[in-house]
Amino acid sequence: MKSEQRALTILMLTLASTLLIFTACEKDDDDDAAKPIAAFTVDITIPYVGESVDFTDQSTNTPASWSWDFGDGNISTERSPSHTYNDTGTYTLILTVSNNYGSDSETKEDYIEVSEEVEVLCEAIEGVPENCEIPTFCCPSDGGNCFYVNPDGEDYYCDVTQASDSNPDGCNEAIDNFINDHCSKMTKPEMVPVTNEMSAFTKKLLEKARAHSVCM
Repeated sequence: MKSEQRALTILMLTLASTLLIFTACEKDDDDDAAKPIAAFTVDITIPYVGESVDFTDQSTNTPASWSWDFGDGNISTERSPSHTYNDTGTYTLILTVSNNYGSDSETKEDYIEVSEEVEVLCEAIEGVPENCEIPTFCCPSDGGNCFYVNPDGEDYYCDVTQASDSNPDGCNEAIDNFINDHCSKMTKPEMVPVTNEMSAFTKKLLEKARAHSVCM
């Protein structure tokens, strides 16, 4: 009888120990599942100096606090802050989130590249005939492709890589496309003076742009 009681006692102790181990493991699993996982997005990765950048928290598992390091010596504890960079350069971002179960961080190395604001020199081409919409011609100061803009804001970009003796600024295709889209139906002979006018204006504005270190 005593041996049976002893065996029953051992069995009960074994079951109790197993239950305690299982409960402890289950609690650890729950703790891991409840730890926040840091994640975020940025609306602009190549902003200009002084341009506001919006940071959006996308962390999971319900963080209770947030710590942002913008890489320029500034921090924020807001959930989804905005930040303005005052100097050019490349910046690493770090978001650390935490709650009662732990913390986690996400780092994005050299993720923000701040540059000087790009100037764009624009002038309207007034010499086109009345049956054409008046285009505006623009050149950016960063040496990027110049472009024509119709009154509705649609852009027609030149391609400097296509420049040649007969297409000195790579704008011939952009001019042709603008005329086809925004001038009333014309015969090829009727298109020639419009093309010549836009080409001449393009050359004039590009010379002006170059004189001010704008575009190419």
